[in-house]
Amino acid sequence: MRRGNESSNENAGEAGAGAKRPARLIDAGFTAHPSLLKIPADINPVTLPLSIVLGDKDPSFKLARVQQTKAILEKEEDGQYEVLIIPGAKHGFAIRGDPKGEEAQRQRSQAKMQALGWFERWMDDSNLKAA
Repeated sequence: MRRGNESSNENAGEAGAGAKRPARLIDAGFTAHPSLLKIPADINPVTLPLSIVLGDKDPSFKLARVQQTKAILEKEEDGQYEVLIIPGAKHGFAIRGDPKGEEAQRQRSQAKMQALGWFERWMDDSNLKAA
């Protein structure tokens, strides 16, 4: 990871679940079911490529806020932002849930595939080969 405004030839990404993350030390981000966000104050300043997956049944991030977040980020139409809303998903679906429940497994898998696809799109493969 970079510190401060260091420049680097290597890309950095971050995935997270839950609370908002400070600092611009990354090149692309992904989060599942964020919470504690102030809309639009925490969304308007976003400038890095960001992918968010949310459920439409999340009591921590109600559907109206989900749709407002999606509208703010995707208005640019430059493909730098994506917001996926998973029907029936509740808060924590990407990391918790009934491991035997078919629907919970599908929701978790969908979030995982979104994150992997997002980072594949925004990360430079040449940096991954050196690892």
